[in-house]
Amino acid sequence: MSNTLLDPRDLAGVTADLAKADFGLAGLVYTEASIGFAPGQGSTVNIAVPGSTSASERALGVTTDYTVDGVVEQTFPISVDAEAYSTVSLSLSESTLDLENYTRQILAPQARAVAGKIEGKVAALLDGMATEASITYDSANPKAALVKARAMLRANQVPGEIVVVAGSTAYADLLLSGDDVDTSAAVPKVAGMTIVENNRVAPTALVVMVRAAIGLAIVAPEPLDETNSAAHRTADGGFAVRVLRGTNPANGQSLSTVSTFVGAALLPIPKHDAETGETVLTDGIGAVAINTTGA
Repeated sequence: MSNTLLDPRDLAGVTADLAKADFGLAGLVYTEASIGFAPGQGSTVNIAVPGSTSASERALGVTTDYTVDGVVEQTFPISVDAEAYSTVSLSLSESTLDLENYTRQILAPQARAVAGKIEGKVAALLDGMATEASITYDSANPKAALVKARAMLRANQVPGEIVVVAGSTAYADLLLSGDDVDTSAAVPKVAGMTIVENNRVAPTALVVMVRAAIGLAIVAPEPLDETNSAAHRTADGGFAVRVLRGTNPANGQSLSTVSTFVGAALLPIPKHDAETGETVLTDGIGAVAINTTGA
């Protein structure tokens, strides 16, 4: 049966959608995706920190001049240090006789493989975090430790939804703790925080965090030949990818390559002083790792 091929212009967009569908950890962090670096920027992506300013007040009826402030905008650099890629080959007979649907049979597994490499970047950061010494963990009552971690984040003025990333062992502790975990919805919650189990982090991992705690930079490489209609890039909804299709003239094999450049880092969180209007980027306040082993 002849294979069904997409218009080459659509390949990168479809691949981006396939990869994003396989995101777990990468879907929980702040992502900056693009189709290339700015000239002279090198291997660095600058992630924008939300702008801030201060507010003033005056009594009703007062006609003194308004206090004029500015908006402070900052960026944080993330080094893109690896290429996540998948290259597969098909013989002339396979591509002619056996390939029925290129997207399903080739692009989908390639996209999953590349997404897995990106997930591993985020998992390595979470596993490498120093645990919070002031929090004691009890496997029979894990909620207590999570609530303390939540309070630390809020005391640090950390904005946004708080999620709990749990390895398999830590997740089992949460489920076995009974009424402390709300499993009535599709996604379990504890103390109002969504629990996300993930098998890429260590089994004992337990991290309470907000999206802004980790930055993930994804950049699609330049096509080898801009005139090659089978080489396409896209930056779509937090994922950027290059897809190359070609043929090795030496042996007649068809080649399919999916690739992207990637880097990840723990992000400082902007802490705003309402009195002075100053915003200071502060390290290590967007996530709290809990020691679940006692080691």
